[in-house]
Amino acid sequence: MMILHELAHAYHDQVFGFEHPRIKAAYNRVAAEGIYDSVQRNNGKMERAYGMNNHKEYFAESSEAFFGTNDFYPFDHEQLKRHDPRMDRLLGELWRTAEP
Repeated sequence: MMILHELAHAYHDQVFGFEHPRIKAAYNRVAAEGIYDSVQRNNGKMERAYGMNNHKEYFAESSEAFFGTNDFYPFDHEQLKRHDPRMDRLLGELWRTAEP
């Protein structure tokens, strides 16, 4: 999913702009809530999600789960819906789809 991750970064930059207020607000919300502070990685270890490095990584990592498979929980779209439903809805709006 590395290609999807990098394409999500490019789309974020070129279409929305890296300073997109709704993406930054979504990141700030989950960072404050701590829902990604200790999640399972695909190797079974519990770690802080890579998406918590900054709002750019949060968008790219969430997009991986939205469209395919991520290496940190939530691993797929169904898990994203349950774990971070507000980001799931935002991605649906931003990527202009109700379902991937």
